[in-house]
Amino acid sequence: MHNRTWENILEVEIASFEWVSWQNTTRTRENLGYQTPQEIEDQYWQHARKHEIIGKGTRQGKTQTVSKYLILTVC
Repeated sequence: MHNRTWENILEVEIASFEWVSWQNTTRTRENLGYQTPQEIEDQYWQHARKHEIIGKGTRQGKTQTVSKYLILTVC
């Protein structure tokens, strides 16, 4: 991408979007445990949905330990 010329702004925009997509969905990162940012985000939302379901029906003001990383207090 750095050694390339483009004919117009549309080509630059397309190349930029393709690069961002590649960065987020294909390129793994050491600091993310050799996973892609998309994989990390997918795991986050899967985890968040599980805890949302657990929280339904919990009495107000009750604190519940959902995992060693998350303590849920229903208000």
